[in-house]
Order: sequence, then structure tokens, then C-alpha cells
Amino acid sequence: MKSLWFKIKYYILSLWVLFLIEVVITLDVSVVGQPMSWIDKLQSNTIAILFAVLVVVDLFIWINLRRSIKGTPYPPICIKSIDEKNPDYLIFLTTIVMPLIAIEIVGLRSMLVLSILIVVIFLMLVKTDLIFANPTLAVLGFRFYSIAHTSERISSPVSLITKQALKVNDSIDWLKIDDRFIWGRKNDHDHR
Repeated sequence: MKSLWFKIKYYILSLWVLFLIEVVITLDVSVVGQPMSWIDKLQSNTIAILFAVLVVVDLFIWINLRRSIKGTPYPPICIKSIDEKNPDYLIFLTTIVMPLIAIEIVGLRSMLVLSILIVVIFLMLVKTDLIFANPTLAVLGFRFYSIAHTSERISSPVSLITKQALKVNDSIDWLKIDDRFIWGRKNDHDHR
């Protein structure tokens, strides 16, 4: 269950660009100077407010993911070989992000369609392991590696998601996402 929860948070974080663009697209600034109540002004921007809240949720998820490695139950592992993975971000953008941005959010029906598409895309990404190869997360500084390591607690090689540049012989603290993926960061105390 922790694996699924991590993937859900990671996926929601990956949608930060979509949420931000939807705020810009749906925000109705023309009501600011109109002689109407604040409630009416807020109601005319309900969708933009919803997406703004999702941007704030993404901020909290990002902070949570950065702190999640603290207190890991696993001992540090030493990297024996490392290969930075550079997924084809253009394909990801054109096949996943752009179609979502193209949906015009004008009411409940289009919001429902967008929500269904987001869930279906999440399920496809989890099944194909493409959930971690996301260009919007690369913008936030996330890196994706394939590493061989010294631990017997998880298979080797394994895919590693981190915010740091790593090299051979680096010691990392890590959390298991599933049998093929770990989340990690360079060990400050270097227990080699």
C-alpha cells in the first residue's frame, strides 16, 4: 500500500504544470472590476480556485517527498554502477500532458472528463513504469537512475529516483517503492 500511495503522490506532483496552466486558462480576471459580490466573483472562478488549491497540494507533496527519506528503516547502500536514465520527454509531453491541457474546462462534464483521463493515465503509467519518467518532475530537479548496489534487501540493478547528482561509490539512504524502484538521497554520513 505504501508503494501505491507513493506513486499516487508522485503522479499528483507530476501534474503541477497542468494545474498551473488550468489556473491561467480558467481564471476570470474580468470580474475584479465588476459591481458584484465577492461570493459571485469567487463562484465565477470556482474551477480556477480548485486548480490553485491543487497547485498548493502539489507544493505540500513536494515538501513531503523531500522529507520522506528521513528515518528510513533500511541501511545505506553503496552504488557500484550507475546509469542516468533520460526518458523521451517529448513523447511524454505530446501524448500525455498536451491532450490534458487541450480540454477546455467549462463545467462539471468537462471536469469529469479531465478527472477520468487523469485516473486512466495514472493507471497506464503505473502499469508501464513510466510514472517516474516525467519531464515536469525533471523541471523540479528529480533525477532517474539505474544502479547496481551492495544491498541484499532489494534487487540489483534497481531504478532510483532522487534529487541529487550521484556517482559510483556514493552511499545513499533509500526507501523501497516496489521491487524495481527506490527513492533515495546521498547519505550525509557515508557509511561505506
